[in-house]
Amino acid sequence: MELTYPWVLYIGIPIVFLLAFLVFKRSQKYKDGRRVVGAGYLEETPYFKKIKRRYKLLKLMPLVGILLCLVLVTFMIARPIKVETINEEAHNRDIFLCMDISDSMDEVNLVICNQLKELVSELEGERFGISIFNGQSVLLVPLTSDYDYVMETLNTLSEVFEYSTSYTGLFYDFDYEMYYYKYEGTLCDRGSSFIGEGLASCLYSFTDLEEDPDRTRLIIFTTDNELNGEPLVTLKDAAGYCKKRGVRVYGLTPGNVYEQSIFQPAMEDTGGGYYEVGDPDAINDILSAIRRTGTNVTENIKTVITDHKEILIFTTILLDVIFILMVLLPYIMLHGKSVVNHVIQGIALLLVIALNIRLMAAQEEVSEYTGNTDVMFVVDNTISMLAEDYNGNGRRIDAVKEDIAYIMEQFPGARYSVISFANDARRLIPYTTDITSVEQALKSLNGLTKSNANGTGLNAPLSVMKPALKSGYERGNRQLVFFISDGEITDDKQQNISNYGVLAEFIDGGAVLGYGTEQGGKMQVLSYASDEDPQYLQYYDGGYKDAVSVIDEANLQFIAKGLKVPYIHMTDQSKIYPEVIKLANDIDVDRGKNDDEEGTNIPGLLYFLTIPLFPALAWEYIYVKKRL
Repeated sequence: MELTYPWVLYIGIPIVFLLAFLVFKRSQKYKDGRRVVGAGYLEETPYFKKIKRRYKLLKLMPLVGILLCLVLVTFMIARPIKVETINEEAHNRDIFLCMDISDSMDEVNLVICNQLKELVSELEGERFGISIFNGQSVLLVPLTSDYDYVMETLNTLSEVFEYSTSYTGLFYDFDYEMYYYKYEGTLCDRGSSFIGEGLASCLYSFTDLEEDPDRTRLIIFTTDNELNGEPLVTLKDAAGYCKKRGVRVYGLTPGNVYEQSIFQPAMEDTGGGYYEVGDPDAINDILSAIRRTGTNVTENIKTVITDHKEILIFTTILLDVIFILMVLLPYIMLHGKSVVNHVIQGIALLLVIALNIRLMAAQEEVSEYTGNTDVMFVVDNTISMLAEDYNGNGRRIDAVKEDIAYIMEQFPGARYSVISFANDARRLIPYTTDITSVEQALKSLNGLTKSNANGTGLNAPLSVMKPALKSGYERGNRQLVFFISDGEITDDKQQNISNYGVLAEFIDGGAVLGYGTEQGGKMQVLSYASDEDPQYLQYYDGGYKDAVSVIDEANLQFIAKGLKVPYIHMTDQSKIYPEVIKLANDIDVDRGKNDDEEGTNIPGLLYFLTIPLFPALAWEYIYVKKRL
């Protein structure tokens, strides 16, 4: 047993001893009444001696009883706690799909994407990620347990690969959106299909490789092993890195794999295997092998601090017994008191009764947040967020990134997701604990180029937010949303803001953060992504003038009202401190939503009641000492 506030004993116990000392220091003399003849004779009679002994006992009992009650109350205010070190067995497994997305692999990738949907639907707690590569790698989905997002990505990839394998139309009919989804970020001037680099990049996309080496990690690796250029990392080297890290690689290839004599041993050397898509059982064999690995069992050692329920119950019962037998009964058997003291004694009695109404002290854990806390950042990434009017002449978007970093620090262990929007919205990162992936996504938020900008639509995020929040709500997760924008609407197609109230039932807290000033700020933008030097955005009105972006707080307040979260005008990071700290303190750790409303705040009530009980008992002691 330990005490949360040991200093309470350091202060309270000396006060109790001081009061006790007064009993022996002062000899009370009876000053009222008249002298009578034969008092000495009366004191020698058996009856008088009996009454006198009874009086002394009844006089001493409330004094001692109150002092004991004061000691017990002081102990309860110091808050006894139970500190336990718990070794929990954690079943962990991470799976990455690493795909060579060169055209020759479209059919293989289509098959594996369709087949993996069954595996993903079976996952429970494990994390899944998707990495694609050609000339260079792109982390399409960081490790996440947001299976809805994984399934959505697999469906999109299936559509892309199916379109790529079946397209026979003319050039002007080509769907460039499909093309860019597959190739954007994976092309480079050095060459293509760098197999070793793709595998190595996927390997180092696993989080906590150093910190958690015992976690089960698997890679499903699709490639035909056909190089086109000089790689920085060979396949043999990459497979060696995987083996060293304990990562099994399951290679899936078309029948005409290049250098099978090198590729197959490299895969098998990691503890994984080699499979050809021409084998009708290949996919099932891979999935069966993955299922057989199961999840590894690792120890998760953590310190859990809870109110010491047993000690508190015993102390409360002992307080009851002493208060009733040693304090109340002697009062009843002796004589009455003044109205003031009757009131104070009544208050003390009510406080003791109130303590007994809820003997059970709810558990309060102070360990780290777990995966049942989801934090969603919805970020305006339009040109106006480049305005230079934050806390002087700072850019709004830079302040946003710093503020998000601060918020993330307050919720360690939570899962984070990032949605960016302009005239449309897209989810940059699914819910994940991979902080590095979230930071990389935030770095990519630098406003749109002038050529891509089509205005801001504040309704755009709604359709992306709703399915993600609804899914988390159904899983019982605690969900926080931070909606970040300057509130400007520059999309001509949008006249009114949609009702964000449809999301309120899924949200447990958060805030709408508004950036910008009424005076506004100028914006330096790039005309095209290939440009190097940004220029101030201008418009023509009888001459070229610098455009200025101004915050629209009315729009942001409307969204905040719908979400039922506070609106905060961010002129400095400190503006968000109180709300974030409050959210962090209010989160019910390890349990997500807690339907047991009755037991949530009992510890706070318990100590609130003991604090006024101490001075009430001290007053009673002083009165009894003076009166008796």
